[in-house]
Amino acid sequence: SQWIRCDELVWAGHSDWTIPTIDELQTLIDFAPDNFPVDATLFPNLVDPNGTSALVWSRSPYPDSSTQFFSYSFASGYVGYHTQTADIGVLCVRDATTESRCFDLVTSDIAAHNIIVDHTAGIMWQEGNWGMNNNTWGLSNPHNGIYPSPITSPCNDTCGGYDDWRLPTLSELVGLTIYGAESHAWPEIFGTVNYGDTFWTSTRKAGSVSSYWVVDFTDGDVKTQQNDNQAKVKCVRP
Repeated sequence: SQWIRCDELVWAGHSDWTIPTIDELQTLIDFAPDNFPVDATLFPNLVDPNGTSALVWSRSPYPDSSTQFFSYSFASGYVGYHTQTADIGVLCVRDATTESRCFDLVTSDIAAHNIIVDHTAGIMWQEGNWGMNNNTWGLSNPHNGIYPSPITSPCNDTCGGYDDWRLPTLSELVGLTIYGAESHAWPEIFGTVNYGDTFWTSTRKAGSVSSYWVVDFTDGDVKTQQNDNQAKVKCVRP
């Protein structure tokens, strides 16, 4: 199995290799280039010149499953999952250290102005999620909305005394993802995740003028969709 291939590997004098987590794999990705999201000089075997997808395993388990694990495509940047017996690639890692995320909730007299301070990333998040109802963005509105333009973005509103809120980048939003969580795919301080809670990012798909990356916090799915599709908004600053 892919687990044995890493566990039994002796490479460069080290024998403590293992399967990386999804978070570790995503640190190798650059979502900006049109052809090679990963540095092809350092990792020449992950994506071939024809753009063939290089799927690799992670050790991050899919929620409520003992046989399915998340996988990662270095050609597209997509996160998926497969049954453990699937024949896909593996990229081994060693000496991985995981830094615990540190968050604080800063409350206000107006609940809608509560802020979550992300000390690890050095940014702030609005506690509330923006949804759409009757074509209007609002906190805790139940429905998803189309991609917000610079004029219509709910992040333009002042919150917690700050007026420089914006849509998060894909890297910032993915940084909140907890892969393998049974009931939520982001830290508990951010509240309950409902089925289909997908959020827009400001990161546009390479080579496209109308497709953007989104993160589904139901299960941690990362994908792109057209700007006339629907998702929610989580504002960040600075």
